[in-house]
Amino acid sequence: KDSDFCRKYIFEEMEDFVENYIKQFDNYTTVPVHFVGSIAFYLQDELREILAKHNIKAGNILRRPIDGLIQFHIKNP
Repeated sequence: KDSDFCRKYIFEEMEDFVENYIKQFDNYTTVPVHFVGSIAFYLQDELREILAKHNIKAGNILRRPIDGLIQFHIKNP
């Protein structure tokens, strides 16, 4: 992600993702969008930048689904 080529590719693909998978919902600008997975986690700075550009609220970005489950059960014993 440090080279210009990779950075350009990452942003192009994230733009396509936002257009094809997020903007299809009517409420995409009013509810936060959450992500789970290592790609979203390690590219979260780029992802947040793209989401902000489209006025989309970023929710939780977790590397592994279990992380969210653990936090939920700690708060709700």
